[in-house]
Amino acid sequence: MKYVKYILFVLLASLIAGCGNDHQGLSEVDSEKEEHAEHKPFLEASAEVKGREALIKVKTDMEISKKKFGKQRKHGQGHIHMYVDQGEKQGVTSSPILLENLSPGQHEVKISLHNNDHTPYDVTEKLTFTIK
Repeated sequence: MKYVKYILFVLLASLIAGCGNDHQGLSEVDSEKEEHAEHKPFLEASAEVKGREALIKVKTDMEISKKKFGKQRKHGQGHIHMYVDQGEKQGVTSSPILLENLSPGQHEVKISLHNNDHTPYDVTEKLTFTIK
């Protein structure tokens, strides 16, 4: 009887393991699409203040291209949307970005990453700094 239970246990474990593999039976193309859908680009931003200017530096693993700005969406490519003090959106295709003639006081810069077609990657960062 113990032998029969052991065989049933082994068969059941094999079936369960086999079912688990079916869920991971994605083709290479499907796996790549799934990976791209989950991956969000890296974003790191900093501000260097000098007088009434701020130099905003943006680091990302996304390919930023002026030529592809507004073109067809392609994973891993895009541009930056930047808002200074909750002002209007600025499309940015290079870094660093120099903000000039800033008034004294605290300022906020919101930076977000977007696809070529302006759809968001949902990756943002806010910087705050003070002009004396």
